[in-house]
Amino acid sequence: MKIALFGCADIKVGKHNLKDPRLDQADKLVEAGKKTYAQADVIGEDQLLEADGILATQESRADLILKDLEFVETRLGRDPQPAERAALEKIKGLLESERFLFNAGLAAEDWQAVAAHNFYTSKPITVATPADRQDPDALLRRAFAEAGDLTIVASETANWKIDEAYDVTRKLFQDHPTVQGIFASNDMMALGALKYLADFGHEEVMVAGFDALTEALAAIDNGTLLCTIDQQPAEQGYLGVQFAVRAHNGETLPEEVLIDVRLIGEQ
Repeated sequence: MKIALFGCADIKVGKHNLKDPRLDQADKLVEAGKKTYAQADVIGEDQLLEADGILATQESRADLILKDLEFVETRLGRDPQPAERAALEKIKGLLESERFLFNAGLAAEDWQAVAAHNFYTSKPITVATPADRQDPDALLRRAFAEAGDLTIVASETANWKIDEAYDVTRKLFQDHPTVQGIFASNDMMALGALKYLADFGHEEVMVAGFDALTEALAAIDNGTLLCTIDQQPAEQGYLGVQFAVRAHNGETLPEEVLIDVRLIGEQ
């Protein structure tokens, strides 16, 4: 996850392990062989629009709002279409009241009307007090958590098909143009979503699939698919035959057998 700094000169740009004391305590209790922290990619002010979330200070929050307000006023001066103008006027009012856009409650149709534009305050923003900045690790954990909040905006079926997933993704972006991620229940639908995203320039949207098809693994290798889930069908088949033999021999079988799945992503 990318966290952009705005006015936080006391935190260094780069990869940060988000050390959680609760994980350290659990490690001591169970003596785990390995523990893995979440990691944030902290980036600078020149990459604000690429970030998943922004960490600002009480002093810099007004400047962040002003960046969006200046853009809105410039855009309004260029005689936009009625729907865009109406949305921009709403956004201007929110910004003038010193509100961030990400939690201002703008309707889907307003976001759709301004989908061609990027706003700094449309992504989660954590505002740090001077006291917060005394503990940079805790502050980054908080920014990571606030930027990582998930909101499910839609749940649709595409009947496991590439072409239907393409159409569903188109409708998804018409209704929710700020979507940041898509989880598909099989790889075929994930590939259909990827095709739409590539055709319309939304390659920054993360897509996850399910099934570990050869085409999905290739998409992971080339960086377009975030991950897929391997249900280990070979293991399922092996156990199925094994249990059939045991049943034939009169053995009592368990009512349920669970097989681990594997998360496959970029190495």
